[in-house]
Amino acid sequence: MAGRSIEPFREIGGRLALVRKAYGLTQRQLAERVGRPASYIAKLELAERRLDVIDLEELARALDLDPGLLLSRLMGKDPI
Repeated sequence: MAGRSIEPFREIGGRLALVRKAYGLTQRQLAERVGRPASYIAKLELAERRLDVIDLEELARALDLDPGLLLSRLMGKDPI
């Protein structure tokens, strides 16, 4: 992925952090819901790890929300 912009991953990570906090969850609590270490969530939120479609689906399911909500700003919509 050399040369590709990291900005979309920063946007998604920021959105993930915003939603997680709105649900009153710590990184550790969300990580437990998806069966991952807390560092996994931290890295996603900081765009140090790139989110793939499977990750997106797992996180959305854990938060009981539509996966599109985490992508909405990238798609020109912003319900939050």
